[in-house]
Amino acid sequence: VSLIRPSEPMLTPDCAASPAPGVLFEGCRLSGADMTGASLARARMANAVLDAARMTEAHLLNADLRYANLAGADLSYARLDGADLKGANLRSADLTNADLTGADLSFADLSGARLGGARFDRTLLEGAIWPDGRPCKPADCPR
Repeated sequence: VSLIRPSEPMLTPDCAASPAPGVLFEGCRLSGADMTGASLARARMANAVLDAARMTEAHLLNADLRYANLAGADLSYARLDGADLKGANLRSADLTNADLTGADLSFADLSGARLGGARFDRTLLEGAIWPDGRPCKPADCPR
């Protein structure tokens, strides 16, 4: 009797695909990409290189951005509700007026990031590095 389940088919990222809900950009190099206003709900972009990407007003609800490089990215006015940004590099990113309700930013690096007007309701920030370089502690981080 075999207890090994048949494996699920391996999905291959399509780094040339147009931004769309559920797109698979895992590990893709998309430096400077323009995804302004794109609908990227449930997009899978873990470990993607998105430094200097323009994602103003993008809809990234429940997107997987774990360990993505978003250094210098423009995420102003983006919807990141429920997004997983665990361990993401957000150094010098613009998150002005972004909605991070219920997002996971555990261990994310926000050094130098702009956060004015960003919404952090129920956001996980354990181990995150705050814009001034200090570790985020429950007493001094938004809730």
